[in-house]
Amino acid sequence: MNTNPPQNDYTSRGTRTTTKASMFPAWISIGIAFGVVFGLLFHNLALGVGIGLSLGIAIGSGLTAAQSKKKETDGPER
Repeated sequence: MNTNPPQNDYTSRGTRTTTKASMFPAWISIGIAFGVVFGLLFHNLALGVGIGLSLGIAIGSGLTAAQSKKKETDGPER
């Protein structure tokens, strides 16, 4: 007997889950990688990682916002 609940797009609380792609995690990791390089160059790893993380967050959130804005103007997917 199968006791698993049926799979749908809703969580147990009734909120809808989203499956949209985001550039945010990718750019955070790229920013941290560049930050480590700059930290090693300047002999201050903490400062480099902080700068890289902030750049990754800024670029990732900007691209995600631009992507969602483009989807709004293009209309729903078919």
